[in-house]
Amino acid sequence: MAYQVVAIFKPDPANAAEEVRRAESTTAVLRERSGFISFDVMKPDEETVAVTQHGTSQHAFPDGMNGMREAAGQLPPPIVTIHETYSGEVAVSVH
Repeated sequence: MAYQVVAIFKPDPANAAEEVRRAESTTAVLRERSGFISFDVMKPDEETVAVTQHGTSQHAFPDGMNGMREAAGQLPPPIVTIHETYSGEVAVSVH
């Protein structure tokens, strides 16, 4: 069964575009990782950035995150004030 992670970030509005840029810059690394299915970045309003990562298994997510950390070297300082993460097996998916 596929596995999905949804992360909701609440950066300062002045940093929302930077948070989107950071998320977008990870796509090339994620695409190369084992178990990758999809990665989406959404900006529903000026104070929210939502990211979804869809993988073939629960193990694909940490593998993708480790790959991003390896590629980035030292991670940039955080710009998010609130961060919520939800994850679990995908019950229904329509493509």
